Amino acid sequence: MEVIVLTKEELEKILERVSLKVRKETQEDFFVHIKELGLSDAPKQEEWIDAKDAMRLLNVKKSKLQSLRDNGEILFSQHGRTIHYSRKSINDFLNRHTKNTF
Repeated sequence: MEVIVLTKEELEKILERVSLKVRKETQEDFFVHIKELGLSDAPKQEEWIDAKDAMRLLNVKKSKLQSLRDNGEILFSQHGRTIHYSRKSINDFLNRHTKNTF
C-alpha cells in the first residue's frame, strides 16, 4: 500500500481542479463522494461566496456574472459595494443548464 501525503493547500488545489470538471453533479454531491473515499477532512463549503469564486465556479468573466445576477438567474446579497453569491443558486443554475451528450 502506497501512502501519499498532501498539504491542505495541495488537497484544496486538487479538489478545485476536479470540481471545475465535474459539471453534472452539484458540489454538495461531489464533497459527499470525497468523504466516501475517506477524505473526511474535505474543506467545508460556505453558503455565500465572493465574485471571484462565483466567476471561477461558473467559468465566466465579471460582465457575464453581472448579467446572470441582473437577470435573476443566480441569487446574490449586497451590502454596500460588497456582493456575495449563493453557492446553491450557482449549483442550481449549472444543473439547469447541463446537457446530456448521449
